[in-house]
Amino acid sequence: MNYLRKIFYLTIFFFFSTNFDSHIYYALFAIVVILIIIYYFKKKKIPIPTIEDKITVSFIFVWIYGVVVGVLRGNQINYVVANFAGMACYLSYFCMVYLNCKLSSLTKILLYGGLFLSVYSVLRMYSFLWGINIPFINADIGISSTGQLRVYFITMSVAYALMGGALYAFLVPSTNRSLLPIGLNNKLVSFLLLGLTIVVFFIISSSKGFLLGGMIILFMIPLALYIKKLLRGRMNKNIFIVLLIICILFIVLIYSGYFSIIEMLFDSDDIANRDRYDQLSYLINDCTLIGKGLGAVVPGIVRSEEGPYGFELTYINLVHKFGIVSIVLFINWLYMFIVLFRFIVKRKQTFYAVIALASLGYMFPSIGNPLLMHPSMVMLNCMSLYFIRKIRQDGKNFGVYGHL
Repeated sequence: MNYLRKIFYLTIFFFFSTNFDSHIYYALFAIVVILIIIYYFKKKKIPIPTIEDKITVSFIFVWIYGVVVGVLRGNQINYVVANFAGMACYLSYFCMVYLNCKLSSLTKILLYGGLFLSVYSVLRMYSFLWGINIPFINADIGISSTGQLRVYFITMSVAYALMGGALYAFLVPSTNRSLLPIGLNNKLVSFLLLGLTIVVFFIISSSKGFLLGGMIILFMIPLALYIKKLLRGRMNKNIFIVLLIICILFIVLIYSGYFSIIEMLFDSDDIANRDRYDQLSYLINDCTLIGKGLGAVVPGIVRSEEGPYGFELTYINLVHKFGIVSIVLFINWLYMFIVLFRFIVKRKQTFYAVIALASLGYMFPSIGNPLLMHPSMVMLNCMSLYFIRKIRQDGKNFGVYGHL
């Protein structure tokens, strides 16, 4: 069991600290899943199902539904297989359950992965300016639609968890921080890590989607932490600290010329948004009740010659492919946000709940970018579900983390 768990931990860290071609992740994930299946076939140990288990099964069911509809509609088979293939990684949730992964270990993996990618993105930006090429991670570098030089890659989203964890660690009382990982028990370290992630999402990425996710996390976590006091008409000094950070951030963005990213967030005149609005009309007009199935293309518009079934408007694309069944996905995600928000409000394993909620930050840039079903993002989704499961079941057994 221990050696298999360690292999799985290494696999997760690879998912959360790199940005390679998706096929590499699929191959590695398949090997690990086979090992775990063989182990549990011998043990014949099946945990009692929970609501989170059922939600994960429903994600997989929707994926299978899309495959079946795609095949029956005669969509090109290689398109059917490739379209939202990352949904196969929802099996990672059951790997976490069967291996009884520790939340403390998963949290460290997630935070270190986010730290590595954050530091890498900054180094990648400056290395480009200095004329040096840093290998190892595939990271696009170019000019954003709003005119800024940027570094952009999908797994940058992993750093949302670090942003949430650092923000929480900076705000919580110092007496309850002794076991926080990666130096977050130190106020200065947590502030610096928070600043690093803000720089990554608001400046380095120069992405409207990544910036939107960062803004929502900076708003949502303090709101969940202090909403009870606000409803009672009481203020907390940390609310003013967060407002001060946001004000300073806005001033920096305005004077550095990056505020245009916020101004053009949903502007139809933005060249990138213009393409998305074009996609929107085509996708909506081609939607049907049962869906067109995975691998379906949209007549009259092609985003990519290699993958004509894919579109940047990922959520509308889900409706196009899965039809009315896609509502299952949206209900699942809404459930996760509500439950994690309530955990934070009720101070139920607050640190872990914050990490899980912030990990879902990738869902906001997914509004206009094809991130949602990338294998690493699906793994993030599974980790948040697993955190909900563990917090609900074993909340009394985590020691000091339960009081944060």
